[in-house]
Amino acid sequence: MAVHGGYYSHGISGGTKTTYTSGAETYRVQTFLSSGTFKVDYPVKCDIFIVGGGGGGSAAAHHNGGGGAGGAVYVKGYNMSAGSHTVTVGAGSNTTGADSCISASADIIVGAGGGNGSATISTGYDGGSGGGSGYSESGTSDETQSSYNTSLSSYSVTNYGNDGAAAENAGGYYGAGGGGGAGGAGETGTAASDGAGDGGVGIQEGVNFFINGTGNKYAGGGSGTRNSAGDASGVGIAYGGGKGAGFAGGQASTSGTANTGGGGGGRDDRGGGSYSGGSGIVVIRLGAL
Repeated sequence: MAVHGGYYSHGISGGTKTTYTSGAETYRVQTFLSSGTFKVDYPVKCDIFIVGGGGGGSAAAHHNGGGGAGGAVYVKGYNMSAGSHTVTVGAGSNTTGADSCISASADIIVGAGGGNGSATISTGYDGGSGGGSGYSESGTSDETQSSYNTSLSSYSVTNYGNDGAAAENAGGYYGAGGGGGAGGAGETGTAASDGAGDGGVGIQEGVNFFINGTGNKYAGGGSGTRNSAGDASGVGIAYGGGKGAGFAGGQASTSGTANTGGGGGGRDDRGGGSYSGGSGIVVIRLGAL
C-alpha cells in the first residue's frame, strides 16, 4: 500500500531518522551527514534540502581570499519513486568543494561545491557560491548554483548561491575578498587597518526554508585575510564560514564547519591555520504523520 506523503514505520531507510512537530503536523526526516542510500518501498512525496561542500580559502603566501560556500537547493513537494536512490554528501576542500546530490527518480538534484578563494594573481574561483579574490585582484567570481536543477520546474525549487568579492590594494594595505554565501555575496576587502572582506551570509532553517525544525544555519562564506590581529566577526562565520587569518598578530585562519557547507577562511603564512571548506549535507522530509 502506498500513499503519497504518508508516513510508515517500515520501508524507509538511509541516513539518520528523526521526527519533529510543527503546528498540528508531525514530520519524519532522514538526514545524511555522509554519503549513502535513501531507500523507499513505495512512492512518497517529500521536501529535499541539499548543500554542497564548501570551497577552501587560498593558502598562497599572503593576502588570500576566503572560500565560497557550497550552493544550496530546497525542493518542495517532490514525488520520489519507490526504490534505492544514491545520496552523495560533498566533501569540503582546500580547493573547490565537491557537489552534494541525490539521484531522485529520473532527476539528479544538486547542491554545487563552493569556489576556491584566490591568491595574489587571480580572481576567486566560480562555484556554488564563488570564492573571494586575493591581494589586489579587482575581479569577482560567479555563483554557479542557479545553473542547476532547472529541469525540476514541476516542483517548487529554490537555489541559493552568491558571488565572491574583490580585493583592494591602496597605500600598502591589502584587503582580500570574502567568499560568497548562500544568502548573500561576499564583502569586498578594504585597504584599511583591518582589511577583512567578510564572507557572505548563509541561510537558516525555519527562516529561509523549512525542513527539520532545528533552526540550524548553513552555507556562510569564508572571510578573507585581514591586516589586523582582531578576531573576525563577519556574518558568514555564524553560518559555518571560516575566519580569515589576521597576519599582524599571527592569528590563524579556520576551516568551514562540517555539514554546513561553509567556505574556508583565507590563510596567510604569517598567521597560518586551516582553510578547508566544510562538508555538505542532504536532508529529506517526508509528509506529515
